[in-house]
Amino acid sequence: MQTNKHLTANTGKDSKHIDEDSTLFKIAWHYRRNARYPKKAMDNHVEGVVYFSLAVNKNGEVNNIKFYDQAPHEIKTITSFTSVGLEADKGAAIGEPLTREEMRRLLEDEVKRVFDKKLKLSSDERPPAQYYFEVDFRIQKKKQPAV
Repeated sequence: MQTNKHLTANTGKDSKHIDEDSTLFKIAWHYRRNARYPKKAMDNHVEGVVYFSLAVNKNGEVNNIKFYDQAPHEIKTITSFTSVGLEADKGAAIGEPLTREEMRRLLEDEVKRVFDKKLKLSSDERPPAQYYFEVDFRIQKKKQPAV
């Protein structure tokens, strides 16, 4: 069975198609296949943006994940992903309210979890590169039935 692997990246001012053979496509596909909205974040209605970078060495191994408080100013290209969780109900948050730091850590931990699943891009030697990303974690509100 053939899968249509079409991805588009928002790289700042415009969106563009990512070439299926590119390193960026493979990283994006890996994220998209493995990411989940963190349950604790859903339970506590946590939304936010996580900025991070990954290094890819000459052997195609992804490593060296780094997190940033905001998009680095010197970076010209940042690839955007969106992780959407579907709101189950309008219930109150579960447990004690989370601090801003706890909320940020929940979302960053999900990104770490995705890339802890080792991603090896290929055995072809390539120049080492650093890639920058932002993930927008959003909760989609449940639609109310029409009356």
